[in-house]
Amino acid sequence: MSGFTPEEDALHRVIMQELHTARAERRPVPSSSARLSNDIARGYRIQGLLIEAAEQNGARQVGWKIGLTSAAARAKAGVLEPFYGVLLDHMVVSDTGGELDLDGMIAPRVEVEIAARIAVDVVGPVASADMLGSIDGWAVAAEVVDTAITDWTISPVDMAADNGCVAYAVVGEFQGGYRIPQSVMSAVILRDGLQIAAASFAHPPMNEIAENLAWLANAATKSGRHLRQGDIVLTGALAPMTELRRGRHEVQVLGFAPVEFEVIAGEANS
Repeated sequence: MSGFTPEEDALHRVIMQELHTARAERRPVPSSSARLSNDIARGYRIQGLLIEAAEQNGARQVGWKIGLTSAAARAKAGVLEPFYGVLLDHMVVSDTGGELDLDGMIAPRVEVEIAARIAVDVVGPVASADMLGSIDGWAVAAEVVDTAITDWTISPVDMAADNGCVAYAVVGEFQGGYRIPQSVMSAVILRDGLQIAAASFAHPPMNEIAENLAWLANAATKSGRHLRQGDIVLTGALAPMTELRRGRHEVQVLGFAPVEFEVIAGEANS
């Protein structure tokens, strides 16, 4: 049972198909937030339908992404919690010669993140202090976000419905241990050797990451899924997202080996 009326679920399926078609044809659509009464639970219902359809066509879940992970970002969006999306196997790209094709995207942007690898199945409720014991490795990642919504005029409800706007994740080599390196104090994205985004920190963002991972574990459990051993979790942007264009990209986070990937082919449909 979905918990929604037949009429509501009929609309959810219509919007799910609109989002699917928008991505397939690279033709963005207007925000659906008003049609969904600005109800993020309805956005997640649409996300679930998208993932179910993808899995029926052979896709496999390999992880998660968390968005709006900072208090400042949530305040700007007018929400109290982060949001999540699901990582499918075709979204994860190798950082050893990996290539991304702009021809398959609408208006992509890129973010630098820390990825966590889940060591054991995690079923909520779980506290942030306990969550770190469920991590067995950390890696640098570049998350490519893209949206089916026109001109990125998206609300949190749209973000949930559009699977967190996740398109790809380029994930580096995982380092063992349940804590990120204490040297993680800066993050940089380069394109063809030129800096396009950067951020620095007064201290490693360990507490915030742990809190967001615990939030995800609890939210996933409520959704009927859960964090599984081996899942990759993109824990949130460390630097502002920036437009993705053709060129050689390098993501640097102090304490990790850099991640590199090539963006090829024509321009996105922005």
